[in-house]
Amino acid sequence: MSHPRQVEHRDRLDGRWLRMAGSLSLVRRLERTFDGAGVTGLRHDARMTSCRILTPTLLDAPVPGLDRVAERGGWLLNAPPLPAGDQMARTGRVLTALAAQVEAAARKGQLPIALGGDCCQSIAVLAGLARAGVQPMLLWLDAHGDFNTHETTVSGFIGGMPLAMLVGRGRQDLVEAAGLEPIPERDVVLCDARNLDLKEAVALRASAITHLASIDDAVAALPADRPVYVHIDVDVVNGGELKKTLYPEPGGPSGADVRRALVHLRETRDVAAVSMTAWSPTLDADGQAAEFCLGLLDLLAAPRAGDRAVRGAS
Repeated sequence: MSHPRQVEHRDRLDGRWLRMAGSLSLVRRLERTFDGAGVTGLRHDARMTSCRILTPTLLDAPVPGLDRVAERGGWLLNAPPLPAGDQMARTGRVLTALAAQVEAAARKGQLPIALGGDCCQSIAVLAGLARAGVQPMLLWLDAHGDFNTHETTVSGFIGGMPLAMLVGRGRQDLVEAAGLEPIPERDVVLCDARNLDLKEAVALRASAITHLASIDDAVAALPADRPVYVHIDVDVVNGGELKKTLYPEPGGPSGADVRRALVHLRETRDVAAVSMTAWSPTLDADGQAAEFCLGLLDLLAAPRAGDRAVRGAS
């Protein structure tokens, strides 16, 4: 999709770079089984911790109010000082810093959880995982395809291009800045994407990406023997229910559908990392959207049911 509303505000961030905003919450530990190609197996237990990283920007510009999530505690703040220059270069700096934090967390056996204002953060998460030796499937939940390139886009909005960038299509500035090799299209399961531009839809149909409308079918399509990195743009939820997003779309799964599917994902697959493109804090005066969306992250970070039972019996 081409996003017509673009953030024009270019204030420098306040220099707080990857600063701890509170203690990390204890959830579970990730154990890896290596072969010559890297991580091939993952298993969870109730001792794994999550590393929650907040990037309060949309590309290179602050998202008003998103930094307040850090006040809840338990978040690292990814806000590096940005150089003068164009949007690509400045966004690349943000992603470079995020990739380093994800790599560090994965190497410690933590579950990286990234929250930001746009879907380009997925490039950094995959880069960090790759450097730590994790080679996951990518489950992408979004009302939009994010599969435009500079050749297909109507608006030129970079935030509508990251999935194409990840598989090597279009400009690779951000992928190269994060230090990522493009991933195979066959390693991507795209769920929903109910709003696609015409040329974007043509490109997606011609790709090797698995595109499924049903969130249950999307989870079922993930191989059981591969770790999964799940990226959630919260506008995947029906826009009539979750209205306080930047680009709400009618239709799509309900909030309850998404919660149920993510519980099933957690219980049946090995989740290697999670990222989320946030709600709109300026629209969310009562905080209900924030509570719902952060609840999805808590759900994915929670121990499996079997792990809870074992812990309760010990």
